[in-house]
Amino acid sequence: MTKIKVVKIKPNNAGYRRLLNGIELQKYCNDLGEQVSKKAGTGYVVTTQIGKKRLHTRVAAVTKEAVRDNYENNTLLKAVS
Repeated sequence: MTKIKVVKIKPNNAGYRRLLNGIELQKYCNDLGEQVSKKAGTGYVVTTQIGKKRLHTRVAAVTKEAVRDNYENNTLLKAVS
């Protein structure tokens, strides 16, 4: 029988927070949001905000036409997939 060596990992929460709010991740998420916005068409806007624990990127319909189009056709959902 062989002995199994147990390794304990202690997470570094400050390091995770720096990673989840870092500039590289902001650029990546913003690029993904821009791709979805372009795929959806005109009238959609991308916003990126830094929260307490992580980054938030949102694509939203801002014009009446885009809101109606998204409501009737699920445009944003289709643009993501």
